Amino acid sequence: MQGQAGPLYEPDADPPVAHLEETAVIKAVRWYADLFRLHQVARQLPYPDAEALISSDQAAMWSEFISRGKQRRPVMNLGVAPFPVNAPGDHSTPVSLVRAYAISAGTASPDAAWRWLDFLSRQVGDWSGFGGPTSLPARRSVTEASGFWDNVDAELGGALRYAVDHAFVPVYGKGFTAAIEAILAGEKSVETALADARATAEAAMATRQAEQTGAAPVSAIVIPKPEDELTGGEKAVTIEFRAFPHQLPAYRALANRFRTTNPDVVVDVKAIDFAGETTGLDNLAAGADCFQWSPDFDDAAVTAVLNLEPFFETDPAVSREDFFPGAVEQFTYQGQLRGLPGEMTVSLIAFNKALFDAASMPYPAPDWTADDFLATAVSLTQGEGETKQYGFVPDLYEPNDFLDFVAQLAGDDLIDDTTAPATLRFTDPAVIAAARWYTNLTIEYGVKPVFLTNADSGDGLAEYQEREALINDGRAAMWSESGHFAGGVNVVISGSGEERPHNIGVVPLPAAPDGSRRSGYQATSGYFISAATKLPPACWQWITYLTEQPGVGTGLPARRETAGSAVYQQIVGPERAAAYLFTIENATRPSFFQSLADYPWLGAANIWLAAAYDQVIREGVSVDTALEQAQTMADLFQACLIANDGLYNRQQQQRCYEGLP
Repeated sequence: MQGQAGPLYEPDADPPVAHLEETAVIKAVRWYADLFRLHQVARQLPYPDAEALISSDQAAMWSEFISRGKQRRPVMNLGVAPFPVNAPGDHSTPVSLVRAYAISAGTASPDAAWRWLDFLSRQVGDWSGFGGPTSLPARRSVTEASGFWDNVDAELGGALRYAVDHAFVPVYGKGFTAAIEAILAGEKSVETALADARATAEAAMATRQAEQTGAAPVSAIVIPKPEDELTGGEKAVTIEFRAFPHQLPAYRALANRFRTTNPDVVVDVKAIDFAGETTGLDNLAAGADCFQWSPDFDDAAVTAVLNLEPFFETDPAVSREDFFPGAVEQFTYQGQLRGLPGEMTVSLIAFNKALFDAASMPYPAPDWTADDFLATAVSLTQGEGETKQYGFVPDLYEPNDFLDFVAQLAGDDLIDDTTAPATLRFTDPAVIAAARWYTNLTIEYGVKPVFLTNADSGDGLAEYQEREALINDGRAAMWSESGHFAGGVNVVISGSGEERPHNIGVVPLPAAPDGSRRSGYQATSGYFISAATKLPPACWQWITYLTEQPGVGTGLPARRETAGSAVYQQIVGPERAAAYLFTIENATRPSFFQSLADYPWLGAANIWLAAAYDQVIREGVSVDTALEQAQTMADLFQACLIANDGLYNRQQQQRCYEGLP
């Protein structure tokens, strides 16, 4: 509407104005509404249904971001065009998002800040996404110098150039969406709906303007000492630290705080380059003094990082006992601690308290069992078809949950460590029973939907949106929150009101029927010191400092005191913190993934278990047959490793895997 009629709102006017009853706006709204009501060329649909129309070639045109279009191109014959214009000078393409740099009105150094931001605006950043560039640098010269136009095809490039030349920045206000919905539903005329929306918008803008008028003046802002002055002078040393890109801002902020108490050490935080070839212990150790990574050991890579045992002997402030034992085990290789545990990814079950209340059912208790889980899921599964309420909604990549429950229910029978080397036991009766129990959630009880059963079993985005809709629309009583290393996705609950997120509970994974419980976490990340660094003490200072910080990651801190701190509880919420700690502290058996730290050649187990699950759910193969095939693959793989001395050699493991039939 703003592309046709101009800005709808003036929030800074005195008083604020909403131009919703002007003739041009009424005309534009009526034109849009007629697409639905008169011409019937458009439909008002929930997002998953609209996505289904696009995926099934039932939609001729639609609007979306560049990044989503790039995901579609490999699977459909997709064209792209800018928003239409009625006259050469019209500006009708909305600019959806602008990232910008800003200078505080209270800064003590505006000139220096301006020089810095001017410099940043001239840099070639990372505007890439799925399949190439997905947004434009704001500076024309940078767009040209970065080769942006060379990395998009002619059709997309032409559309983008035209869109930029005819772009406008929308101004949003309350009331308009409700007005359009009322018009399309036939509940109100165009004039009445827009008059109501104008009253709503102007009242909201007036309230906000009054709040801003009463805000604290700029002079009340306290300007801290610039961090650049917090160096250690000529005696300071600089260490390079590599971190996961999504955690870069947190680590850089911590590096500045670290310098206030350790002025003799400057930490230069840089991102791990996942697009290049700098991943893995050996590659990361070659390019940084210390770094963040998972305990991905083999005989060759482990020599690239320092043994940390001597540091404990010289630093009485830090002890191995400060960390959860399971996490320490994962960073221990052949008896030596080679990394300092940072955080753990712990699987939980989330649940919608409102659905439990409606059914007069008690909330799951931390010490519940698999039998309790099944009874609850069956009781809370209701209805059929598009309105069905599920007792349990699994992870987007379902083999994650399959492995979670099989490992929890099968006890110690999944791995036979009485042999040398240790072997997988997919055909053990306890493993078969556990696999049958989980697959029956779908086959026999129908308490869960089916999403991705292997990497190629569906449209990942469509499946994600379906899962998100089930949870957000209140049709999921329970769902997994795994955050697995193998593609797990945590849905962010939006809900229809501000109270909705607080109506979500979390509990640990259910224990086996006999009450035995695994430690429940799937992956760990931590900190390593390169064997090539010339500054081991400085790195040790830095990484031990990191283990004391409760907000650096998204999982459970591996350091006991940090995980139990009031600050950590405030960050994640007391209920979630309690569920994490209960999982770790009440484990009667180690996690399956802890075993993989001791026996790295078993790491491919999740691949064959995933394949078995896919066969059972998608192809109707029996659980026994699917696990027998998985066992055959595991035996062939291990025989190859033994024959080629590859039990502790990552490259040989890859060669053996690629050579399997």
